[in-house]
Amino acid sequence: STGGGGSTGGGSTTIPTTGVTPTTTTVIVHEIQASSGTPQKTKLPGIAVLAPRKVTLGAKGAGLLVGLTANEAGSVDLRLKRGRKTVAQRRVTLKSEGVFGVKLKLAAKTKAGTYKLTVAFKAKGASKAVSKTLTVRVLAAKKKRAKAASAEPVVILRRHQVTGPASYSAATERARSGQSRP
Repeated sequence: STGGGGSTGGGSTTIPTTGVTPTTTTVIVHEIQASSGTPQKTKLPGIAVLAPRKVTLGAKGAGLLVGLTANEAGSVDLRLKRGRKTVAQRRVTLKSEGVFGVKLKLAAKTKAGTYKLTVAFKAKGASKAVSKTLTVRVLAAKKKRAKAASAEPVVILRRHQVTGPASYSAATERARSGQSRP
C-alpha cells in the first residue's frame, strides 16, 4: 500500500490548521535528528509532542521545530523561557486531528544556555488546558575556523630600504658612503 487519504497538493485545498504545517511523524523525527540528535517525547491528554533536546543557533538565529500529534482538535500554546523571561512563544489552532510541525523562531541575539519549553494543549470544548514542560539546551553558533596562513611570502620594507635592482645598488652605495639623498 502506498498510503492514501489526503491531498497531494495543487488546487484549492483547505489546510485543516492555522499556523502549522501538516506532515508525518517520520518527517518530524528526521528533521529533529538532522539538526539536534534524538528528540524528546512527551504525551498530554489529546496530544503527543516531539521536541529537540538541543538546538544550535545560526547566524540569523534558529528555529525550534516541535512536532505535534493531535488526537482531537484544539489549540496549542508553545512558550520557550529562560528563567522568568519568555524568549519565544507561539499559539496555533489545530482544526482537526493529525500530525503537525510548528517552528518557534529564535532571535539571533538568543544566548546559549538551558531553556524550558512549555507546551499547553486545550482541546476544543474543554474549559482548561493541560501543560507539560520540557528542557531544551540552546547551543552557541559554531565559529568558523580562521583560514591557514597563505603560502605567499610577506615582504617587510624598512624605512631606508629601496626595492628594485637598479635603485638598490645606488641606495647601498649612498648608505656605505654615509651620504644622504640629494
